[in-house]
Amino acid sequence: MKPRSATPMVAALLGACLCSGALAAPVSLSIIDTGGDLASVQTIIENYKKANPDKVSEIRIQRAPAPELPAKIKAQQDAGRLDINLVLTGQDGGALLAQNGQLIAIPDYQKAFPRDGLTDAGKALYDEGKGVLIPSVGNAGGPVLIYNPAKVPSPPKTAQELLTWVKANPGKFMYARPANSGPGRAILQGFAFILGDSARSLRCTASASRRRPSGRRPALPSAASCR
Repeated sequence: MKPRSATPMVAALLGACLCSGALAAPVSLSIIDTGGDLASVQTIIENYKKANPDKVSEIRIQRAPAPELPAKIKAQQDAGRLDINLVLTGQDGGALLAQNGQLIAIPDYQKAFPRDGLTDAGKALYDEGKGVLIPSVGNAGGPVLIYNPAKVPSPPKTAQELLTWVKANPGKFMYARPANSGPGRAILQGFAFILGDSARSLRCTASASRRRPSGRRPALPSAASCR
C-alpha cells in the first residue's frame, strides 16, 4: 500500500464478530463503505465468497458518508439490531469508531493479516490499528492543490499563506465535498490542525455540483468553497 490522506481501513463491529473458528454456518457479510474502498476490493470480496461458500453465504453492501457512520452504527447498536459487521472507512471514521468503543479487534489478526508485506506507511497504520483497524488499500490520493498560473502567478507555499490568499480571494478556493471525499476531509481537518485554529478560520459552505444539460448530476462530487 502507499500512503494517502485517508487510507481505507477494515474494521469489525462490536456485536458482530466474525470468529471463523466458532462459526457453525456460513455468515451473511454486511459491509458499509464510506471511503470508496469497494472500487478496489469488491471483486476480491466476491471472489472470496465464491471460493468459501462454507464461510460466507451472501454479501450485502451499503454506502454512507463518513461523517454519518458513527451515529448510524450507534443507533443500531443501541437498538440491539446491528446489521453491519464489516466497515470500509478512512482513518478519520475508523479512529472515531475505535475511540467510541464501537469496534472489536479482528481475531488472530496478526496471523490472518501479516504485517511484513506492507510498506513503511502501511506498517505504521497497522500498528496504530492494533487489530481493530487493518489497512486495506492506499494510494497517493491527495490532497493535491491545483492552480492556474495565469490567474495565480505567485501561489501560496505554506498553510498560512494559503489562509491569507483564501481570505483575500473569497469564493475562489474550491475542494471536494468532505462528506464523500477523503482529500476534502483532509483539507478541512488538516488545515485547521496545521494552523492551530479551533475557530475555523476557513469558513466553508457546501455548494451543489453543476448539472448537465440533461439534468443529471456529473460524476464528480459536489464541492465546497471557502472564504
